[in-house]
Amino acid sequence: MTAPRHMQVSEETRRELLLIVAAAREGRTLIKGFGIFFVSTRRARQVRNPQTKELMRIPATRELRFRMSKDVRERLNPRRKR
Repeated sequence: MTAPRHMQVSEETRRELLLIVAAAREGRTLIKGFGIFFVSTRRARQVRNPQTKELMRIPATRELRFRMSKDVRERLNPRRKR
């Protein structure tokens, strides 16, 4: 069985996720037993357009990152018994 690529979530769930994002802007947000949400900054960099070979500058951006807890990781990747 495969999981759906897109899922409908309730408005309440959507609001809760937006609160997590807002809290993570100020620092790390820990949900005990689930994981940590935090903001990471990607530095500005230069890239080359493969079609025109022109150098382009991509500005620094902030992105929301997530690090899962050990419990979640173990549930996703259960250890095999030998």
